Amino acid sequence: MPTRRRGAPATGDAGGVPQPVLRPRGCRAAGLRPGPRLPGGVVGAYAVRVGKILITGMSGVGKSTALQLLRLRGHRTVDTDTDVWSRWVTTPDGSPDWVWREQAITDLLAGHATGSLFVAGCKTNQGRFYPSFDQVVLLSAPAEVLLVRIAARTGNPYGKRPEERNAVLHHLATVEPLLRATATHELDATAPVEIVVRQLEELAGH
Repeated sequence: MPTRRRGAPATGDAGGVPQPVLRPRGCRAAGLRPGPRLPGGVVGAYAVRVGKILITGMSGVGKSTALQLLRLRGHRTVDTDTDVWSRWVTTPDGSPDWVWREQAITDLLAGHATGSLFVAGCKTNQGRFYPSFDQVVLLSAPAEVLLVRIAARTGNPYGKRPEERNAVLHHLATVEPLLRATATHELDATAPVEIVVRQLEELAGH
């Protein structure tokens, strides 16, 4: 079994590009125009009643850090980069892929009834669940910021080796545009985490 690359985009096909399943929802996929950029780096898409928010983005962008602060602020949070929520599968080309456990995610989203739920992850099969989320939020940052953060973090070994850093840059160029095309909002993750978390709370109606 390959070592799990926590926070790395799953590699659903050659080159780490997600399968088309990432495309079923989002302002462009639904035929809606993105809204104006809001103060603080929020790109607004359309107004909905929220409750279940997916936080997605590249390795090193700060998904786990934002989730930790959201949890400290009293919100329900789920980091899907664990064996509870994700599993290894073998793709048709023989490569491994770290994907969501679909029944577990289905039960999580169907069973959430009150308050806000913040889920973090970046998996090739996450697009199947977009209709069950009220917001899909992309956190983004330039390559140099991602590489500095990855080099400095201590709780996650992924990205320390040269080939892994090259993979991060490849995913930034190939995977992030697909995430952007299907997200309802995009937040500038170079801002302090307290600002990012406050923006996430605003998107959740707090």
